[in-house]
Amino acid sequence: MTYGSPRAAAAGLPRRIARVLVPGGLLLLAGCFATEKRVELIETDITQRAAWTDERLAQVQSDIDAVRAENEALRQRMDDMSDQIASLGGEVSTRLSELAESDQEVKQQALRASQSATEVEVQRERDREEMLNRMNAILEEVLKENERLAKRVDSLESNALTFGQVHRVAAGESVAGIAKKYGVTVEAIVDANGLSNASVIQVGQELVIPGAQ
Repeated sequence: MTYGSPRAAAAGLPRRIARVLVPGGLLLLAGCFATEKRVELIETDITQRAAWTDERLAQVQSDIDAVRAENEALRQRMDDMSDQIASLGGEVSTRLSELAESDQEVKQQALRASQSATEVEVQRERDREEMLNRMNAILEEVLKENERLAKRVDSLESNALTFGQVHRVAAGESVAGIAKKYGVTVEAIVDANGLSNASVIQVGQELVIPGAQ
């Protein structure tokens, strides 16, 4: 802080005091003024710091009160949760028992399913064997029928060479028409070919025409 020259600083003082202070005493007075100003600044700073401290203390106290309230709310909530857990304990135990029973039932169902699968597999194997046996029987019947037909063909060819010739049935032909064509009777064709019904012949069927040249 600047106070000017010593003479200027002492100009406003009483003359008796000015004579005392000028020239060397004015320096001491200026030092006193500076110290007093500094003290005032320090007191102001302390006052401000004290006010700030009080404000911080009030804020801290408010925060403490808020934390206490929050802790109390949490404690109350924990008490409520403890009551709920206690009330749910019986239900949980019952549910666990039900789950254990359900698990046992599932295991039994799985065992029954496994047994059923085994039975199905056994039955499938039996059905496969039965089907193979039936197919073998059918195959034997087919072989026998083929053998019989082969013998029949041989017989027809033999009869054709002995008694006449072989006629292959065309579309639209009948036994009567064929008999008329070759000049033989219907009964002769039926007997030579072992027909059970003279009205039933098929296209492509070979008929022995007895006596035909």
